Amino acid sequence: MITHDLLDATSPAFAPFSAVLLMHVTNYRSLSQALRYVGAVTAGVLVQAGLVYLAGPDWWL
Repeated sequence: MITHDLLDATSPAFAPFSAVLLMHVTNYRSLSQALRYVGAVTAGVLVQAGLVYLAGPDWWL
């Protein structure tokens, strides 16, 4: 719509650029979520290891 109305373009020349832009946003979001997940798992393991070190490996830990 914009390329046709404003630039009088007859071919979809901007479609690949739009696709790359959307992939960049999607990849950034996926990487960001993956890094947060890895950080949360690492923090959980460290907390658990600290509790086991301080209190010993009891059944309630």
